[in-house]
Amino acid sequence: MIIPCHTHPVSSGQKAGGKGTAEVLSVIDPSVFQGQNQMLARVVLQPGCSIGCHRHSGNSEVYYILSGAGSYSDNGTVLPVNAGDTTFCPDGESHSMENTGNEPLVFIALITNSPHQKKDS
Repeated sequence: MIIPCHTHPVSSGQKAGGKGTAEVLSVIDPSVFQGQNQMLARVVLQPGCSIGCHRHSGNSEVYYILSGAGSYSDNGTVLPVNAGDTTFCPDGESHSMENTGNEPLVFIALITNSPHQKKDS
């Protein structure tokens, strides 16, 4: 299956009470995952923008940083992130991300359902 790039829906807005807006390009429709994953997306945060702190319940989230620099809060512990870094927020924990650099912070976000929370498709 190939999904042409021009068919990917893009949304832009404030995420989890963060600063500014996040541009989210949905890479694949969640129905393709047959209930195992909720989202696979490319996210762009402009300098100074953030995704606010939020807790995951019934799912986990991975960020893979493609470019830029930022600060990642892992349950309140703030750590720097750069291109090539991967973050993981397991079910029941919280996280946030802020672009602290001078260029866009671009990353892939994957939200996967916990085994006991698998959604019916």
